[in-house]
Amino acid sequence: MYFSFRSLVRAILPAVVLAAVAMPAYAADKKKQSDQARNVLDKQAEIAKALRDKAANSPEELQKQLDALKAELAAEKDRHNQALMPLQQDLKQYTDARDRKRADRTQKSIDKENDAFNAKSDELNKKIADLQARLDAAKPK
Repeated sequence: MYFSFRSLVRAILPAVVLAAVAMPAYAADKKKQSDQARNVLDKQAEIAKALRDKAANSPEELQKQLDALKAELAAEKDRHNQALMPLQQDLKQYTDARDRKRADRTQKSIDKENDAFNAKSDELNKKIADLQARLDAAKPK
């Protein structure tokens, strides 16, 4: 079989022109579908976030969080008291023995522990106050 260049061009040219014209339209259609799918997913994400926020602001959930923070504060107080007990005994022992150098070091340790406890308890008390205010606002009157 022998094909002339002209007959070959006549056979292929319409297909090439059709592809050149149809491809941008096809790509635009795909982009439109992709944008629509993205919009649907964004709306679903917004709805899910709104439901999570609503559940997180329910009085029951806020009360659970408040109870957890109060338990954490109580645990921190217990930890602090347990850490201070041996330090205070050491301080008394060194003071009675007139060992000023060790007494000063022990006092610094006590001050450091007190500072750490105060910072942590202040943070927890602020969270508790904030959560209590949110709980009071969320409770029906």
